[in-house]
This record gives sequence, structure tokens and C-alpha cells, in this order.
Amino acid sequence: GGGLRSARGNYLLDTVNHGRAFEYLLELLNGDFTLSQKNVVDTLLRLHSIIKPSGCREFEIGAFRLCDVVIGGTTYIPPS
Repeated sequence: GGGLRSARGNYLLDTVNHGRAFEYLLELLNGDFTLSQKNVVDTLLRLHSIIKPSGCREFEIGAFRLCDVVIGGTTYIPPS
């Protein structure tokens, strides 16, 4: 299989649908969204579910990453 590998050799899945996530935020801002702790958590979980690839398991949505992240096309290395 293809794909990026972490320093530990695990295959990584790219995030996707950034445009859809941005549209979702615009919909919230243009609607009657009210800020509350529950809305913030629900919104973050919804955004995470939009940008995670469809092959991710449900329990991964909203969880901290367990592997290193590689950003293709750059030399920047995000913190572990």
C-alpha cells in the first residue's frame, strides 16, 4: 500500500475536506449559532469528523493523535 509513513513506520491517513470544513464554519457564523461549552465541543467533533478520512474508525474522531504527523510538501515537523 502507498501513503506516508510516520517515524515509527506506521501508515498515516491524510486529512481531507478542508473546503467542506470551512463551509461548515461559515454556515455556523451566518446562522444563529450561540457560543456555549457544549456547542464548542460539538462543533470541534463535527469539524474533526469532516476532515478525517472515511477510513477512520468512529472512536478516533475527537481523540488526540497517537502517532507523529507528516505534512507533505514541507520540511516543517509538527510537535510529537
